[in-house]
Formats: sequence, C-alpha cells, structure tokens
Amino acid sequence: MHHRPHNTDGFRPRLVPLTWLVLLLLTQFVLPALLLLGPRPARAGWQMYSAVPPQITLSLVTSSGAVEPLELADYVGSARGDLRLEGVLPAFVCQRHPEATAVRLQVGERPVEEQRCR
Repeated sequence: MHHRPHNTDGFRPRLVPLTWLVLLLLTQFVLPALLLLGPRPARAGWQMYSAVPPQITLSLVTSSGAVEPLELADYVGSARGDLRLEGVLPAFVCQRHPEATAVRLQVGERPVEEQRCR
C-alpha cells in the first residue's frame, strides 16, 4: 500500500487571511471594550461619538487689552467630547488673527487658560 504524505501547502495560504481576520476582530471589539475601563470618552472607544462635548468658551485678547469673544464653530467643525482642543486650538487662533496677543480658552468648569501669541 502506497502512503502519500499530507500536503500542507494549501493550509498556509488560508491561515494568513484567517489570522488577519482574527486580529481585525480583536481590534474592533477587545480594544474598545478595554477602553470602557478607563476615563470616558476615549478615542477608539465605543462612546467617542456619543459623548456630550463640554461647554467651550474662546476669546481673543488684542494688543489694546480688549477681549473679544469668538465663535467656536468658526474654528472647529464638530466639537466632539473626545477631542482635546486645549493643545492645538489657541495656536491655530493665534495664526488666524495676527492682531492677537493672547487667546483665552475655557473648557467646561476648568479654569480659563491663556496662551500668548507669537
């Protein structure tokens, strides 16, 4: 009786896509599930688009010392709750308003932060 060895060449090509599928599913479900254990809202978490954004107050300080309120919607299309605007928005407003000496930003109940321009 002639015994042929098993051909494993067909197994490996099917294993690669299956491995990628399993990794994709883990990323889609396990990562957001783990993020539920941390502070919310979290980027890549299931609640990132459902979070209510905090009240954001934005104003411009001119060289004369005058404080002019600004509309957040003029600078941010959708102020989602998971976005941290404090790090980037004041510098962007300074670039858009060369006459500004500073930008004031208040997020929710936190104290007002003032970032100097130039």
